[in-house]
Parts: sequence; C-alpha cells; structure tokens
Amino acid sequence: MITSRRRWHRRLISAISIGLPLLAAAALLQRPDRPIAGGSADPLFESMGYRISSPPGLQSLIQETRRVDATNIDLELSRNPANQLWLRITPQRELPVSDPLVLWVKGDQQSKDLSKAKLIGSLAGSDSRSWWLPETMRGGSVLLVSGNDAHTLIQLPLKNTGLEGAET
Repeated sequence: MITSRRRWHRRLISAISIGLPLLAAAALLQRPDRPIAGGSADPLFESMGYRISSPPGLQSLIQETRRVDATNIDLELSRNPANQLWLRITPQRELPVSDPLVLWVKGDQQSKDLSKAKLIGSLAGSDSRSWWLPETMRGGSVLLVSGNDAHTLIQLPLKNTGLEGAET
C-alpha cells in the first residue's frame, strides 16, 4: 500500500515538475510586448497627479529648481490659453522624507497653519507629477510638506501669475 502511494506521488511530482515550467513559458509567450494603453493614463492615476506628458499650448510662468536636503526638485507652473494653471513637480530622486504632500494655502494664511490647506496631491516616489489647479487655487502658495510632521520643505508663491484677481 505504501509503495503504491509513493509511486503515485513520484509520478505526480514528476508531472508537476515538467508541466509547471512549460505552463510558465507559455504564459510568458502570451504576454504583450508593451502595455496596452489608449494614449491616456487611467483616470484614477490622473486624478492623483500621474500624467503621461504636458498638455500642448502651455505658457510657462515659473520655472525654478529648489533643493531639499540632497535632492533637487524642478518646479514648473504654466497656464493654458483658457487661464488654467498647470503645476509640474519633478524630483531628481526620491525625497528623504515620509509622505511628501503638495498643498495649497490662501495668501493670507501662514505656512505653519495647515488646517485650512487644500491637498493637491502626493509626491511619493521619484516620478514627475503634474496637476491642473482648480479655479479656486489662485494666488496663495503651493507648499511641499512632510506628511508626518507637517514641516514645510518648499513654498512656491503663486503671485505674478496674472490671475491673482480670481482668488476666492
């Protein structure tokens, strides 16, 4: 009885050891060479700031490079012909802080009081992030803060954009 079970198990293990690599190879051959995308990113990722490329027809308003610890961060603020603001933040590498957040505060708020700040998005990772800023985010400042201790890393004033009168 035990010998017959051992023989059956040996055959089963042999079949699995031959069959699994063949199935894995067949699955890899069925994979497409490149991701299937319709030319635009997933709306969920777009709402979180992931963009494939900048939209056409943007006029640059602010282009700066700031330094946070040992990381350079490129900041670009542009607007399109319809006066919508486009914010792009590109870190050279991942920031040495946990949960870096991009916030907006009104012009009369102190950067230390973040209770009324509006969240634009997260800058976790080392990829470039871009956002369309809503109409309500005119004037004021864009802040890059450490999410854990709400320490302000970068403050980018949105003055000189030519759209300060629309602040609400």
